[in-house]
Amino acid sequence: MRGMLAMAALTVCACTGDPVADSAADTSPANGDTMSTADSASADDSSTADGSSADTSSSADSLTPDTGRADGSSFEGGVSPCPEGKLGSPPMIHIPSMKYCIDQNEITDAEYNLFLLETKKPAFPARLKFCESRTTYGDPRFSTSFPATRVEWCHAYQYCLFAGKRLCGKHVSLGAGGLPESDGTTPAVSQWTYACRGGDPGVDYPYGASYDGSKCAVGLATAADTNDAKYKACVSAAGARHLSGNAAEWEDACNDFDAPNATSACRTRGGWYSLTEAPTLKCETSHSASITTVKPEIGFRCCADVP
Repeated sequence: MRGMLAMAALTVCACTGDPVADSAADTSPANGDTMSTADSASADDSSTADGSSADTSSSADSLTPDTGRADGSSFEGGVSPCPEGKLGSPPMIHIPSMKYCIDQNEITDAEYNLFLLETKKPAFPARLKFCESRTTYGDPRFSTSFPATRVEWCHAYQYCLFAGKRLCGKHVSLGAGGLPESDGTTPAVSQWTYACRGGDPGVDYPYGASYDGSKCAVGLATAADTNDAKYKACVSAAGARHLSGNAAEWEDACNDFDAPNATSACRTRGGWYSLTEAPTLKCETSHSASITTVKPEIGFRCCADVP
């Protein structure tokens, strides 16, 4: 069975309700209900959390020479600087101006399933002591290229660690690692937002400045297949897909980020499949959920720091 699952994962083409005003997370355990969220984004996202101006020196143009797989071109020298990851985890997009890579797609069920079947998982870093007790990862999944949802924050973090990557957080130039949940809503701070906006603070959606409900997987009853050609235009200038709609994505951005605990709230990005309101699907919009939340709306992808 494991060999069959591995083969399925490796054949995948790896080409995720309105927010409420209160920014508190849903601290109750997962119960299958709609995710309790909060929109922590401001209308103007051109400044960082401390009031300083966001870095606008890196434009979308700076991303195109070395995106590799996204546009069909080759990496310089023919070798990607991005880690390949383990067990068929998705290819990564290189963002040379910011010295990191990001998964081209959301992690899929097939990719996550191979992680579930591994008995030896890496130890969490010291700051994630709470996660050490989160050892019940759930049952194996048997679908292929639909996003892996119903994954709690600790397990998303663990998958990325296992794959030789990390859950997307702050830029390596700022020290990498986690962000306070209340911070990191600009491209200058957040790896996820930078990839979504292509480094361009004038871009509100991965595909451009204006909302277009036909481009991404939104207004749906369930998440879409990550390879569905209908959503091929849901791609950022960086080359990453499904950064708006489909599955919301965990970010390494929690309150108590230096030592998360059972009451911690963590940020999700990009909105999810059932949303249709433009403000809820912007690159800078984030929602908040309990660190133990397991919902069909929430998935994840990974980042990696490179020279």
